Amino acid sequence: QSCIGANNCTVFQAKNNWEGHFSTQSQKWLNGEFYEDREITLADDSKSKVLKRVPCFDSLRYEPYVVVRWCSASSSSSQKVKP
Repeated sequence: QSCIGANNCTVFQAKNNWEGHFSTQSQKWLNGEFYEDREITLADDSKSKVLKRVPCFDSLRYEPYVVVRWCSASSSSSQKVKP
C-alpha cells in the first residue's frame, strides 16, 4: 500500500515477462485505467462505469489471481467471504 501512496508501484517481472502481463495490461491497471469507455444504466436509473474485462489469456505464462475484498471480524456475517 505504501507504493500506491507514493505512486511508485511496479508490475512484477514487467521487463522480463511481458507476455505474462499482456492479457491484463497490468501497467494500465496501476495507472487507474480500470473501466471500459461505456456506462450502463442500473435498475434505479443511475449510471455505472463498466470494469474492463479480460476476454482471453494471450499467453500460457499468465497467472490469473482473484482479488476479494477483506472484511473485518466486526463486519456483518452477510458480507463475510467464506472459503
